[in-house]
Amino acid sequence: MKYYDEILADIEDKVNRKEYDAALFKIKEELAMPYIPKEFEEKLILLKRDIQYAISDKQQNNEIPIDKVLHLLKGNDKSQLRAVELLENRNLRDFIVEIKDFLEKDPCPEAASLMIELLAEQEIKEEFVVIKNGLEYTFYGDSVIPVAQSEGFLSAISFLSEWVENDYPALYGMCRSLLIHKCYMALPINYEKEDGYSLAVEVIDELSDILEDDTSFIEIKNKIKEMN
Repeated sequence: MKYYDEILADIEDKVNRKEYDAALFKIKEELAMPYIPKEFEEKLILLKRDIQYAISDKQQNNEIPIDKVLHLLKGNDKSQLRAVELLENRNLRDFIVEIKDFLEKDPCPEAASLMIELLAEQEIKEEFVVIKNGLEYTFYGDSVIPVAQSEGFLSAISFLSEWVENDYPALYGMCRSLLIHKCYMALPINYEKEDGYSLAVEVIDELSDILEDDTSFIEIKNKIKEMN
């Protein structure tokens, strides 16, 4: 249960620092897992409700005018990310023209990925074109699967759990974070179930390169070879 206690502590720390978007994302990610203990699930739901109340109060007392939010979409990378965060709890159907304009102008990749995730969550039945790293993608908002629900993500997280979670819980958290980032940055493309194994191996290889002095990855890689 230590892993779940650490997750709750991390979420509560984010709430205390009023990083509500990050806390909600973490909760949503955990609730989407194939299995979580019932007590842990109940605590997550309570935290989610408290955060939503806090966000609602904050918006009522200090809501940024929508014209300023949309102006931020035209700014630098930091401004774009802030704008997308502010749009998360709004009905994006009211801003289709502005969102299309934003996505078509080679936006900050992270901001574009988060925007696409929001379009997917709200099942926006519109066609969009996004320029990411010089490549053009055409997609419908309701055809993209949110990251935490995609079969590729769920398959990859299952492999990582099998290989890493029990013996290296701290490394498992890092693996999950990198996997989520990779899946987000791929949007509007979703990884398929059959991509899960290779995606999980990529995560292990990349973290192994980053943490080159950590001998744990040698043990993990040997474990993967033995399983095959």
